[in-house]
Amino acid sequence: MPLPFPSLRWFQSNEFQNPHLVEETCLRWLDTVRHKAGMPFILTSDARTPERNKEVGGSPTSLHVTGRAFDFTLRVTDPTTLFKVMEACMIVPAPFGKEIEYVLGDKHFHVGLFPDQRASRLILKDKD
Repeated sequence: MPLPFPSLRWFQSNEFQNPHLVEETCLRWLDTVRHKAGMPFILTSDARTPERNKEVGGSPTSLHVTGRAFDFTLRVTDPTTLFKVMEACMIVPAPFGKEIEYVLGDKHFHVGLFPDQRASRLILKDKD
């Protein structure tokens, strides 16, 4: 049975496509990152079913399938704002490694938490 959606500072369940599939530790991490960044995140993807992941061309091993990843955009994407978000992602503690990706072409972030001891990684891409 899925966990009830926890109370968060910055997000409501209606902002998520599949709130019942999101891993709670990751959800709380994202909420803290949003708090440290000091700006709204516009969620574009969260947990996905394997079927939905295939439809959008996601990797079969995507963290989205395990409820451990989020995609979002920002209202402003100047260099200072982007740095604040990346810094917040890096300084907020997590139980394991972090995946932080920014795609310049469509100006979106992908962030996730690994379920194991993998090293964190920061990826900057020109386009998806």
